Amino acid sequence: MPQIRDDDDHDAAESHRDGDERCEMSRRTWLAIIPILLFALSAAQAQTVVDVAKITCEQFVDLKVAPPDTIAIWLNGYYHGLQRKTIVDAQQLKDQSQNMTTYCLYKGKGGTVTIMEVTEKLLTSDK
Repeated sequence: MPQIRDDDDHDAAESHRDGDERCEMSRRTWLAIIPILLFALSAAQAQTVVDVAKITCEQFVDLKVAPPDTIAIWLNGYYHGLQRKTIVDAQQLKDQSQNMTTYCLYKGKGGTVTIMEVTEKLLTSDK
């Protein structure tokens, strides 16, 4: 014998299916939006601009700008580029970050000396 459905049962089933479809649509929407938001946030961080000439010893030692190794390598390249030197002393490059940190801690005048000044002093004293 065929089953007789009440209109209320039919409406309830339709409502339940509509709710499932809305929930699925909401999940799909969020799954599409989340990667876009993450990309936007990472792109915003990647656009940080730093004036290296203004980085102080305090900022360098406290890791406020970038990892010290990264700054030390950039400064080494910058300084050697000004001197038109194309030869890099690999050991000096490895030691430079630690030497800069030590100089900043003990001779950095309370953190007010710039990293550019420190680099120039350290690289000219190695001659």
